[in-house]
Amino acid sequence: MRRVALTLLSLGWHPRQIAGLIQSRFEHDFGWNNYWVNYDPATRAEFFTRVFAGLVIAGYDDLIDFNCCSTQEQKICFQPNCQDDLEPFRASLLNRRTHGRLARRPFHRLFLPGEIDKMARNQ
Repeated sequence: MRRVALTLLSLGWHPRQIAGLIQSRFEHDFGWNNYWVNYDPATRAEFFTRVFAGLVIAGYDDLIDFNCCSTQEQKICFQPNCQDDLEPFRASLLNRRTHGRLARRPFHRLFLPGEIDKMARNQ
C-alpha cells in the first residue's frame, strides 16, 4: 500500500484520489480471509494514504528504501531481473516536496516514460 500511495503521489495524484483507488481494491474480496472484514474500506484507505503521504510531506520519510533493491529484499518484487526502476518516482516525489508542488499537476494525465526524461531535464 505504501508503494502504491507514494508512487501515485509522485505522479501528482491527490491523496483523496489515491485513497479512492485503494478503497476500490479493499471493497473486493481478494482472498484476504477475515483480516480486513471488521474495517470500513473508505476509512482504512484514507488512513493509510494520509499516514504514508503525511510522513513524506512532513519530512519524516526521505524515501531511503523506496528503490528496487529494497523492494526485492522485502520480497515485494518477485522478478529477480526486474528492469523497472523506482528512482524516477522517488526523485519526483522529493522534488515535489522540496518545491511544494504536491498534487498540482493535472490529475487525469498519464505519466509516460518520456515525461521522466522531461522531468530530469527540468531539474
